[in-house]
Amino acid sequence: MKKIYTGLSVIVFFLMLAASLRAQTLIYHDSFNPGQTKWSNYDDESSNTKLERGKYFLTHKKNSYTYQGVAVPIEDNRNYSIETTVTHISGTNQYPIGLAFGSKDVSNLYYFAISANGNYLLAKYDQGVYKGIINWTVSNAIKTGDNVPNKLRIEKTGDQLTLMINDQQVAQTPMVQPFGNSIGFIVNMAQTAAFDYLTVSYLDKPVKVVVNNPVSASIAEIAYHTDFYADDQNQWVWKSTDSASTSLGGGVFKISRIAKTWFSGSFTAPETYVDMHRNFLIETEAIHYSGAQNYGYGLVFGADGARQYHFWIASSGFYYIGYTENNDFKTIVNFTTTDAVIKGDNEKNKLSIEHKNGQLHFYINDQQVDTYPDINFTGHQFGVSVSSSQNIGFTYLTFGYLDKPTPVTNKDTVSIPKINITSPEVTRGLRVVQSSNILHVAGIATDPSGIFSVVVNDIQATVAANGNFTADVPMSLGENPLMVVAMNMNMKKGAYTFHVVRNNVSATAQANLSQTVSQGKFYALLIGVQDYQDPNIQSLEGPITDATKLSQALTTNYTFLPENVTILKNPTKHRAFRIP
Repeated sequence: MKKIYTGLSVIVFFLMLAASLRAQTLIYHDSFNPGQTKWSNYDDESSNTKLERGKYFLTHKKNSYTYQGVAVPIEDNRNYSIETTVTHISGTNQYPIGLAFGSKDVSNLYYFAISANGNYLLAKYDQGVYKGIINWTVSNAIKTGDNVPNKLRIEKTGDQLTLMINDQQVAQTPMVQPFGNSIGFIVNMAQTAAFDYLTVSYLDKPVKVVVNNPVSASIAEIAYHTDFYADDQNQWVWKSTDSASTSLGGGVFKISRIAKTWFSGSFTAPETYVDMHRNFLIETEAIHYSGAQNYGYGLVFGADGARQYHFWIASSGFYYIGYTENNDFKTIVNFTTTDAVIKGDNEKNKLSIEHKNGQLHFYINDQQVDTYPDINFTGHQFGVSVSSSQNIGFTYLTFGYLDKPTPVTNKDTVSIPKINITSPEVTRGLRVVQSSNILHVAGIATDPSGIFSVVVNDIQATVAANGNFTADVPMSLGENPLMVVAMNMNMKKGAYTFHVVRNNVSATAQANLSQTVSQGKFYALLIGVQDYQDPNIQSLEGPITDATKLSQALTTNYTFLPENVTILKNPTKHRAFRIP
């Protein structure tokens, strides 16, 4: 019976092991074997790394810390584990050696570590500043001394983080918000540690992707919708900076801000056109994970390179409406308290903006909190943004129209916008000359369907309801080609080009030059012929008008006296060659 019992025990053990392995999905593993690892040897005045005998040796030489890591994408909505075995080789026995995780770089990371004298801690470096989460704690689970291995393991399960040493749970705490997706090792102060392996595994099965339908039944036509399960042409995820980072995973787009001033956001690409003049609805769902409680996060709308409108909430129970222009905040509705906000961390709030019948209506969790008159938007981009030092997630973003577009029955009748430049005065065949480094461009754009936007050399112009527009465009020395592009409500473009020459003569020098030149006399003979007596020659329309405009330019902008400028309009041979 004893043999049978032993055999059954072995069978049961392997069945349990197999079940355990099936429940886990390996994401990353490295045993530091030569020729099979991407980890490498390194040495400088502060630290040393060495691959030897299937171990990764990490030495720190100074009174600070060394971090070495590798990027491992982990879906934040999944349960996972990170594990290693660490051995204290030599040096001080009172400082941390262990696992680093949720790291962005050496200055922004979390770590779970032990000391060789029997203590453990959980801490982070935030912009290089140390912050303890679980301070030094004595534990009998740690095997003390040199050349003694200890297995370290962290498990993220739901919203909890479990810390284990040699398969014994030593602590549990709420899950932290990662700075980034790198994991690795950390060694503090003057000591050497060896790591046997590094393994990352999922503890659960993949979450089934359920694509949410647009949340509002009032939408008649979808212009854009994303559930953030994958990036698209708008490139929501951008390269991390010193102030913020972004990530996409498990149907959540996250913006993690470190800087305490200004804001960060992601907007749709300029190619994603939406009509901000039609009745529309913009909507998102935002989750406040951690960070400042009294600063805003939420929707961006009517945005372009110069101006962005914001509808924000704060997790302490406020909302805000305003815009940023030329790096300055302009308030429309200052932070106002409301019961519509679900307060606190890890809470979801739905934000909606409805543009209907000339009014903007602002909603939080389907409760209207404010109304504002229509805005003449100069931009058509939209998205999400986060201010101050906060970690925010967004689960979807929708832009939809509340009405159907007016049908175009004949595509050939779709018009192209017409553009008329009123400033500077543009005369055919002549270049505009100025000395200022800024050119003020003004004009009017017209189209039966209405004007959506006007851009001058990639500068978004300010456009009035009647199509009048203005823009201030930087000028370089020499010749500057300018292109004015107007877009109508059918997203059709019209363009007008002209040239401006900027000279390097100051206003004073120009005045002195004009005074010197004015001591002499200048004469001009302008001939405009557009009506021909020969029936075989087709008459023209513009020469006399051009000659008149040139005369005005010479007498206004140059030192030609009116009595010294003569215009001959359709002269005969006798008139053209008349001798006084």
